[in-house]
Amino acid sequence: DAVCSAISDTQWQTTLAALPLLRGLSAQALQHLRQLSEAFLAQKSMHAAAGLELTDAMRLSIAAQACLPILALGLHCYDDWVGIVVYPGQFRVSRQEMDEFGVVHEFEDVLAGESWPGGPVVLSWEDVAQAGTGYNLVLHEFAHKLHMRAAHARGGDAEDFPLPLHPQRSQPYLRAADYQQQWRAAYACLCRYVERPVDHLANRPVDRFDRSVESAPPGSNATPTTALLRRIDPYAAEHPAEFFAVMSEVFFTDASLLARDWPGLYQLLMQFYCQDPAGI
Repeated sequence: DAVCSAISDTQWQTTLAALPLLRGLSAQALQHLRQLSEAFLAQKSMHAAAGLELTDAMRLSIAAQACLPILALGLHCYDDWVGIVVYPGQFRVSRQEMDEFGVVHEFEDVLAGESWPGGPVVLSWEDVAQAGTGYNLVLHEFAHKLHMRAAHARGGDAEDFPLPLHPQRSQPYLRAADYQQQWRAAYACLCRYVERPVDHLANRPVDRFDRSVESAPPGSNATPTTALLRRIDPYAAEHPAEFFAVMSEVFFTDASLLARDWPGLYQLLMQFYCQDPAGI
């Protein structure tokens, strides 16, 4: 299922026209994205599932969106895995879960996307094609990949928020403890808004977690506007990893709104991705 990694001018222009989130990039950034996309297609194995016909245009669209988050980080941030599986629509995954009494329950999840540590990224093409402001499945799943990479590369915890992969390029860079504390404060803010407990974070007891995030470090601008909170998918409150992935979607697809209405969180994402899509 390999595709020719060279991207023609026609293919590239068609891809750009179909992806509004790339329109704010400079000519230099677009050229770099094109080069990254070519290398991505050459290095990754992309396969169709459940009868989907995976075209070169679909492959290139996924590659360009997947490479946007690593525009300033480098393709090596994806070098610990190879495969991408694309379904025509949402897919079912069998799960097992043990309850508090030790009883194992089996059930099925219906998913639009999934990422495994060291394993493939799985995508629903129907959901990929629905990308728009505030929603982008490819960005979401590849943010998970970068979260996993950061946890592994910097000795972090995949249950906690990721530290920047290139702290020397993230200015101004906070101490690691302050950086993660600001993420926790932002996450707690959303959890309070959707009235969801915040005890998911790093398996911390609720009382300990509450004390650690009730107030962010001075100058963090941690409180968002209510208007922005209303626009955030409540799924972001499920877990720190989902919060990071959902807010990464907003960072790249609605950067100006995020920079205006939640400047503290925007700065944290700028430091992680070493990008400023809002141009602030």
